[in-house]
Amino acid sequence: MPVRVLSLLTVALLGWGCATATRGSTEMLGIATVPPGASVSLSTGEQCTSPCEIEVKRRGPLSVTAALSGCESATVEVGSRIDRVGGWTLAGYGTLGLAGVLAESSKNEAKAFGHAIADVIVCVPVVAVGFDPEDCPRTEVRKEDEDPWKPLVAVGIPAMVDIVTGALNSRRPNPVVLELECGGGGSSAEEPQ
Repeated sequence: MPVRVLSLLTVALLGWGCATATRGSTEMLGIATVPPGASVSLSTGEQCTSPCEIEVKRRGPLSVTAALSGCESATVEVGSRIDRVGGWTLAGYGTLGLAGVLAESSKNEAKAFGHAIADVIVCVPVVAVGFDPEDCPRTEVRKEDEDPWKPLVAVGIPAMVDIVTGALNSRRPNPVVLELECGGGGSSAEEPQ
C-alpha cells in the first residue's frame, strides 16, 4: 500500500511540476524603440509597430529588427536560457528521481529482509523437530521485482519534454529596447550632458 501512495504522490507532483503544462512553450516578448512607432520584424516572421508585444517560443534563435523612416535600422539578438523557475523545476525532477530510486532500493532490501525473517521463523521449528533443513520452504526475492530505473524513467520523461519544448527557458532581454539613430546620429550629439 505505501508503494501505491508513493506512486500516486509522485504522479501528482510530476503533473503539478511539469513546466510544459504550467508555463507553456511560449512567452510574451515586449518590444520598444526609441523613437517609438518603428516597424519591428522578428527572425521568426512576426511583425508589429513599437511599442508592442509578440508571443514567441521560449527556445531557439531569435533576432528583432526595427526600422523607421529617416533612421538607421537596429537589430538585437534575443537569447534563451534556463531561468530560475526552470532551474528549480529541474532540481525538483532530480530530487524526485533520487527519492524514487532510494524508495525502490529500500523496498527490495526490505522485501529480502522480510523473506529472511520468514525463513527463520518457519525453518527453525522444522530443524528443531529433526527435519532436514533442505525441506524448509524458502522464499526468494525475484530479480524481476527489482527495477530501480522505473522512478528515473517516470521523472525523466516529463523533464525531457520540458527541455525539448523549452518550457524551462525564458527570453533575455525581455523587454527588448532598440535605440534607432535618426538624422545621421545628429540627435545624440545635440543632447546636453
